[in-house]
Amino acid sequence: MFGHLTDINCMQTLYDCDEVVSLHGEENTSVPVPAEEQKLVEDHNKAFLESMSDDLRTTDVLDGFMELLKAINGNLNDLKKLQQKLEQQKKKQQQQKKQQQKQQRPQKQPEDHIQALNALGAEIKHKLSILGLMPPSPLAEVLKQLKDKALKRAGLTEESLQEQIEQRIAARNNKQFDVSDQIRKELAGKGIALMDEPTGTVWRPCERE
Repeated sequence: MFGHLTDINCMQTLYDCDEVVSLHGEENTSVPVPAEEQKLVEDHNKAFLESMSDDLRTTDVLDGFMELLKAINGNLNDLKKLQQKLEQQKKKQQQQKKQQQKQQRPQKQPEDHIQALNALGAEIKHKLSILGLMPPSPLAEVLKQLKDKALKRAGLTEESLQEQIEQRIAARNNKQFDVSDQIRKELAGKGIALMDEPTGTVWRPCERE
């Protein structure tokens, strides 16, 4: 589609988006799409139509997807952090929530992120379908195939990779940051990128460093 690496990142991002929306979407259908993401979708649709009307400038069209993918990842990360924060707040005092709402502009709530993800993901998949680039298989199946190829290329199994991830976590917990960095660097050299998220460490295929 955009190249092997971007194929993986795009499919992973859309899969993550679908998973979150399917898990929380039904309970938030009455909430409007946040203005920032709504404008992003509308601007992308306008640019898409202009590029396609100008001698099918597909290169510009594909480049335009990156802003939507960045916005999806941003909402996914913000949602994870927000949910983690809300869970911690429930265990502590509820007064902090009222104090935060009095300051600055109103912050996005979980349902706002869900609606943003739904709109952004739908825009990307709709345009990819128009271009004939949306895979016929479910995203989970496509993503698994891409990850299996990455593991085979790296000479690893899912189990052996998980062992290294756990070794890195243990090294970080013991403040052995040189060991932790070395594990991450070695895996990156094999085309495996580790990412530390609020819910734990995950991996994705990447270009070999």
